[in-house]
Amino acid sequence: MLEELKCPRCSAPYRKKIPEWVTCIQCENCGTAILIPRKETSSQVTKVVYVEEVVKKPQKVFCLAEFAEFMRRKGYTLDPVSGILQMGTVVLSISEDGVVEGREPHRTRIEKWIAEYMKT
Repeated sequence: MLEELKCPRCSAPYRKKIPEWVTCIQCENCGTAILIPRKETSSQVTKVVYVEEVVKKPQKVFCLAEFAEFMRRKGYTLDPVSGILQMGTVVLSISEDGVVEGREPHRTRIEKWIAEYMKT
């Protein structure tokens, strides 16, 4: 393409043919780099916007059978049918809804493990 550009430093004109792929030329008078202005085309991307869809994870529902497996990994045996858990000499009962019945401090420990299980 044939363009007439002027050097930003010395204002000397540049009248030679400039190929499409060239983005910068050198002034023949003073050696300053002259940026080639390009016309914007509609196919050029000027701004990229990333949109991330937030999918809300459904809240986990307590399942006694799954919690029994969780407790097995912790080294305790929980009967998934009756909900009976024995910790040494202490016997605790866990309902289908995750309600713990038994003595302190064991009940509080199981409630913390239920909260941990619900986060996984």
